[in-house]
Amino acid sequence: MDTKLKIRNIETRISFRIISIFSNTEADNFIHFLKKEYDSYIFGGLIKDFVFGNDGIHRDIDIVVNEVDEKFKNYIAKYKFFENQFGGFKIFIGNFEFDIWDFNKTWAVKKYPLLSFTTIPEYLPYTSFFNITAVLFSLKDDKLIYNSEFTKFLEDKVLSIVLEDNPFPELCIIKTYEYIKKYDLKLSKKLINYFIKNYSIKRDKLNYIQKKHYSEIKFPQDELDDFYYRLISKSRKNMISSKKKRNYQLELPLFY
Repeated sequence: MDTKLKIRNIETRISFRIISIFSNTEADNFIHFLKKEYDSYIFGGLIKDFVFGNDGIHRDIDIVVNEVDEKFKNYIAKYKFFENQFGGFKIFIGNFEFDIWDFNKTWAVKKYPLLSFTTIPEYLPYTSFFNITAVLFSLKDDKLIYNSEFTKFLEDKVLSIVLEDNPFPELCIIKTYEYIKKYDLKLSKKLINYFIKNYSIKRDKLNYIQKKHYSEIKFPQDELDDFYYRLISKSRKNMISSKKKRNYQLELPLFY
């Protein structure tokens, strides 16, 4: 299946899933409110799962909106919710949890103020750490918005970096390991170098970030250490082979 057909297939499945899981629920009313009043886009784990064919029911959904105003706050007052330290809102509606993010309070806009003069589709895919998540789903238009890094991933299944600057490198390390282990991916040379460079610096924070993000330690320290040392070994072997072959393979398969 070519890339355009893959993208259209993902769009169709996400649209159908949104209709089917929210139909006749209070969450459906919330989705319609967002579609009517705001430029709103799903991002993150839900889209990633659909890329890999996991069309199951998703209970935790990330959405970015063009603004969080008084109308929004008044509307969600009837639900159980709390505001997090990053200016986002976690809203509990029935069996679903919605993480709603204000475009103007995202980390990237705060770090790079000129981005506030752009639109969500113009900027958000380019601020993703991973190429696999450099994509949005427009609730209004029922279509994916993505960049060339995402389409390249669909073609070669090589996990790589879009924007290296990130406030949580320790989480990027954990996510790298999780993705390649779960989805049997290859790593780009850029991501390999990032992992090796940051691992020893952030090693002591890896258990903490897992507990905070997953509410458990999914990957024991010795398992991560073993992966780190194997990564170094493979990287060195490829450096040696690169001296013998000019156009050596930059992407390393790590799980067989």
